[in-house]
Amino acid sequence: MYCNIHKVFYDEFLAMHIKENFTQKECAMRKNIFCFFVLAALAGVIFTGCPYTSTNEIVTYIFPEEEKVPVIPGDATTPTTYNITINMINNEADDLVTVTPVSGLVGASIILDYTVANIGINNQLIFSGVGTDIPLVSTAGSGTRVYKINASHASDNKITIIATFTHTNLTVDDISFADITDPVTKVYGDPAFANPINMSLHNGSGAISYSSSDTSVATVNSSGLVTIIKTGSSIITAEKAADEIFAFATASYTLIVSKAQGVDVAAPTLISNMPTSITVNTVSLPGNGQSIEYAINTVNDTTSLSSSDWQSSGTFSSLTQFTTYYIYARSVQNANFNSGMPSIGLKVIAGSYTITYTNMEGATNNITNPEVYIPQIYDITLEPPTKPNVYFIQWRLNSSTGTPASSIPAGSTGSKVFYAQWTTEEEFNIVNEVNNIRNNPSAYANILQAELLSITDPAIIVLYNTAINTLNMLPPTQPLTFDKRLYFAARDHAEDLINTNTYGHTSSDGTLFAARIQRYIAIGAAGEIIGSGPDIDTAEKVVKQWVLSSGNLNILLSNSYSIIGASLMPGHPTHNWISVLVVSQ
Repeated sequence: MYCNIHKVFYDEFLAMHIKENFTQKECAMRKNIFCFFVLAALAGVIFTGCPYTSTNEIVTYIFPEEEKVPVIPGDATTPTTYNITINMINNEADDLVTVTPVSGLVGASIILDYTVANIGINNQLIFSGVGTDIPLVSTAGSGTRVYKINASHASDNKITIIATFTHTNLTVDDISFADITDPVTKVYGDPAFANPINMSLHNGSGAISYSSSDTSVATVNSSGLVTIIKTGSSIITAEKAADEIFAFATASYTLIVSKAQGVDVAAPTLISNMPTSITVNTVSLPGNGQSIEYAINTVNDTTSLSSSDWQSSGTFSSLTQFTTYYIYARSVQNANFNSGMPSIGLKVIAGSYTITYTNMEGATNNITNPEVYIPQIYDITLEPPTKPNVYFIQWRLNSSTGTPASSIPAGSTGSKVFYAQWTTEEEFNIVNEVNNIRNNPSAYANILQAELLSITDPAIIVLYNTAINTLNMLPPTQPLTFDKRLYFAARDHAEDLINTNTYGHTSSDGTLFAARIQRYIAIGAAGEIIGSGPDIDTAEKVVKQWVLSSGNLNILLSNSYSIIGASLMPGHPTHNWISVLVVSQ
């Protein structure tokens, strides 16, 4: 009995307080007080609730759980408040809809007080823009409807409820869209979409027309095709004209266009690195109207960055020297786009010195070679890079003519540029061609034998036959390993011959071969081959020229040698191309 009485009184009490615009928390508080006094008055004892259970004249009442307002994740301290507005369509003077309260949190109940004028035989009120949450009003009169705030119905924290009135003496023919989703949610940049009236669900011959309440957000054509213009919300309305039997009809839905995901951009690149400031290059704009902003962190992590950490400038000051920083770029939020994802972080050690490696086209640097350094108490050794079809010779400071360098000495300061010096591809091929012959002398003899068929010069025929016989008699021998010391010996002698227009194994200063080679490597045994000719410009031509000399062929195939260096250069005043090969133990 007490439960039923309490329920009747409490329902009226709660409805009154909602209409008087008390908050839910205030209503809950008044509910507790109300229960206490009503039950105490009825029973004359202390009541703490219902349903009725008696234990030593103490009645326990389990209050219904208070409605909890959900809090949006990530914003626990300031839940979003949504403003409610009414958009009345086709209303007469006495038609009215008001909302109480005019704003609230997700899940809050909003009271809609309505009046539908009694003007025609058929009078009705349809609520839309928020799905099917609010029931139809099918007769004239006044009353209430309740709407619970749903965040998915909002655009910029605003929820628009569409109230469409109908007053007619004709037959009501409600119309509906093919897609009854309401609201329709889209993202800026989505293609145009069609949502016409479902012709199979209405009667009459009245013409259908469409309109958009905000054509700056979206437009709609005569077929119901909607084109998105920008972010925001617009009410898309369809109207069916009246005919002799069926009344004018209208239907609406709310279109909500949200921001698109911002464009992802490349990582910034370094312009300057000072002891207490770093400046990066301006990242290319994405071309969609978004600008670029930058942020810096001491760890490679963007989740800890707040919106205030991002700035439009690519210069960061008041840094700590020799501290590692990571610098990011992203596209900036604007009217139609959210911020893009942060780029990969550019790692910079403030006040460190950069190391640039040049002449590295097609090459792979050694992973141990640093891109920056700070003053050290020990040398930083530079390792050789790799590149297909050439040999690495050495690093040089700044340019191809710079001082050879193999390390950054302890205590060095300032940025460094290292130039990678390589052999030519033909010099690389000479070594390979020699090793191919050493690996299979008879195979090369077969190549010469095939060429011999087209040779008519008796002197050349003798050279070919001598080489073929020698190659067929010799077994395979181990390959030779490229050695850059012998490369320098071969290259320097080729340059000397070209610069002095001389030819032979003796240097222009009179140094004999054995003494000259010992400038580069301590040897027990060594050999040298020199070739020349106006068109001897490939490894194949160079090696064949050497093979056709019996003395040179013996050097090429000797198993007394294990390392090799070769050079091929144009520019000799007399011979044009000069080739030099040096082998050693």
